[in-house]
Amino acid sequence: MLITEPAKDKIPQIPKRRVWKFYLGMGPEQTITLPKGAQVLSVGVQNENMHLWALVDPDAPRVDKNFYVVATGEPCDYVRGMRFCGAAMMRDGALVFHVFEGSDEFVPAAK
Repeated sequence: MLITEPAKDKIPQIPKRRVWKFYLGMGPEQTITLPKGAQVLSVGVQNENMHLWALVDPDAPRVDKNFYVVATGEPCDYVRGMRFCGAAMMRDGALVFHVFEGSDEFVPAAK
């Protein structure tokens, strides 16, 4: 069987996707600026700070997204219908925070 190389102009262009890390503060609502279409992969703790990791297209325009951080045991009816991103344990597991992604891109209120 003869295997030939595809013509360079026939090879589909693959986006230059990257995994980026974004800092999450401890507040219940976080707004993070990230490339449009970013896909959250995981949430975790690094150097005692909470972060999320996302697959991004570095060339995409930036958008603000809302994320919600809920500690275990806290009321959280407001996250119903939101996408769960993951949980992060801090202080050797004494604190567990659950992160949810808001359903729409954040649109600031008109001033």
